[in-house]
Amino acid sequence: MVTNGTLVPEEQELSKIINGKVIEPFLIGDPAYPLSKHLMKDYPGSNLSPEKEYFNYRLNRARIQIERAFGKLKGRWRCLFKQLECTLENAAHHVIASCILHNICEEGDAEYLEEWDIVTGNELEGNFPFLNQDEQTIAGQEAEETRQLLTEYVSHN
Repeated sequence: MVTNGTLVPEEQELSKIINGKVIEPFLIGDPAYPLSKHLMKDYPGSNLSPEKEYFNYRLNRARIQIERAFGKLKGRWRCLFKQLECTLENAAHHVIASCILHNICEEGDAEYLEEWDIVTGNELEGNFPFLNQDEQTIAGQEAEETRQLLTEYVSHN
């Protein structure tokens, strides 16, 4: 939905205050990625408290739904399976246009064919930069605190 001329709300509109701390928007990642301020992932290990297990359950449910949505988006708009051959600015327009058209299709109950889910082997691959070790340590500490606040919030709401 377009609000104030933009598809993406202001960051403060997406933030939430939990126990006096501002929780900024974040992505949900699988265990392969490092925990960071803007990338939340579940708790590792098997001897977790019930609260942490419940947090993992809820986070993974959300991640699976998000993966399904993006899978469907890429299935419907095959150009998103590979690197877009255009400028970064135009790539952003391609992605936004794909999302808008996808949402129109979804809201209009447009047919989605299962064969669109077939992986072609042309998916975007590459090495994506990670933070250096010092940055990871600081980001990890902030992220651990955020994850703990989210765990408490989820277990009480």
